[in-house]
Amino acid sequence: MLAKYLVDAGLLSLHELDAAQMLVRSSMSRGSSLAVGDALVELRILSARVLMAVTFLYQLDQTSSAQTASMLEQYLLRSGALTAEELTRARAAQEQALSRGRKLSLGAVLVRTCNITRQLLDQRLTPPAPPAPPDSPAAPDHPDPGSPAAPPPPLTTPDLVSPPPPADLVPPPPPLTPPSAKPADRTAGDRRA
Repeated sequence: MLAKYLVDAGLLSLHELDAAQMLVRSSMSRGSSLAVGDALVELRILSARVLMAVTFLYQLDQTSSAQTASMLEQYLLRSGALTAEELTRARAAQEQALSRGRKLSLGAVLVRTCNITRQLLDQRLTPPAPPAPPDSPAAPDHPDPGSPAAPPPPLTTPDLVSPPPPADLVPPPPPLTPPSAKPADRTAGDRRA
């Protein structure tokens, strides 16, 4: 469902979907399971952050709950995936299309009206690199061809892709317990053999 939504919106090509589905089938033949979204991330077609944002767009189109829609919209705005202006323009374009008898997904309208792409979402959702420490020498613009190249940064595991649970479903934290007291040193008379 999500994959078809992404293809229909123009955020994923059929070729990319086929590659992800092949990986899913391969995973199943080895006795494990893999969702299409996870396959898209594993193939580096989507980043985990973009997958989360487009999943929220998909859920936003599917929900009939105003509270859920508001929560999803707030996430998309706070995360920087979308601006308030883009969301307003997309909603207006969606209503206009509906008045002409054509139902368009929010994702499709964002792609067509606001020029939203996977690359733009990835750029918006990727945190900026930390600045270099002030006491470190700046890297030269053109490294000396005879000097060894710096190793690439290590790969990191992407964050979980599932959205945070609603606040009313989050269990309260466990009560704090005081640190256990160290047993007092026993005197010779307290010891029993």
